[in-house]
Amino acid sequence: MNNAETPFFIPLKISQESRHYAQQFAREQVTSEKSQEVFYNTLAVCAVYSFLEWMELPSNLNQSESWNSVVRRFHNVADLVISGIGKIECRPVLSEQKHFSLPPEVTEDRIGCVLVKFEPDLEQVKLLGFIPATAAKTLPEQIKIEDLQPLEDLTEYLDELQVKQNIVFAQSTINLSKWLANDFGEIIKAGWQTVQELLDLEEADLVPVTRFRSRGIPQNPVIRCKQINLGRQSANEAAILIVFVWEQDSENKGIRLQLRPSKGQMRLPTNLLFSLLDESGNLVEDTAGKPVEFKAKTNEPRFDIWFPAKLGEGFLVKLALNNTTFTESFSI
Repeated sequence: MNNAETPFFIPLKISQESRHYAQQFAREQVTSEKSQEVFYNTLAVCAVYSFLEWMELPSNLNQSESWNSVVRRFHNVADLVISGIGKIECRPVLSEQKHFSLPPEVTEDRIGCVLVKFEPDLEQVKLLGFIPATAAKTLPEQIKIEDLQPLEDLTEYLDELQVKQNIVFAQSTINLSKWLANDFGEIIKAGWQTVQELLDLEEADLVPVTRFRSRGIPQNPVIRCKQINLGRQSANEAAILIVFVWEQDSENKGIRLQLRPSKGQMRLPTNLLFSLLDESGNLVEDTAGKPVEFKAKTNEPRFDIWFPAKLGEGFLVKLALNNTTFTESFSI
């Protein structure tokens, strides 16, 4: 065994499709040095993509920086997006070296790095192993070949990352009083949109006069919505959370929460669990003393709940599907 191999490397043939992409991307570059860099980077990414496909781990080339022509031109990137988990770097190894240097631009926002060694005839590559990133998603600038972990452990590592990322908390508490003051600056960054932007609906379509006037809901509440992705297949494992808020008096606000299917879907994901929690994380009880919790059945079109809230109070919305949980915190 030579110095640039590990006892657990995995050989893979270079496909014609991979070679086509590598040659196409290389021709786009302005110097021969950059062309060679992009050529090998692309083949390395394709090799890891093929390995993950073989392991039935979904990844997305089109979302990767290495598949972006502008990023490729100005940066030495060889990343591959693993769906629902993050970016893994796929670096080509071209010589018999014991140490390997990473470009500075790929040491951050990565979940790990796979080293891919090329045979001189370019007929096949060897996946030498991988290095996991730190908890802060950073990679070392120098990697020792002897420190690589076997690729057979990559699946377990990715599963661990998936579990850690399955609990998704919002970045900050959403202050609904700001909505009533027409202040939406912070929530735009957090992914909240108007119903026209996200659902192509008019607000009047969400507030039928005859049904909701009896509940004290005015004709023009403030409404914003957000798509919540709860799985790798976002279209089938997502829901739209719509929040309505309106003034009742100086101390009391009215709140309506609605769950709708994501755009293009007719029903909520089956078994999607909605929970309304207080600021301590306990389930809120309705007037009958029952916990406010809803589980979507098959072909469930939507879910609605209304409740009053006093100035200074807060609540949490929790959505759960399979092993993924999303929590958003609100204050009045």
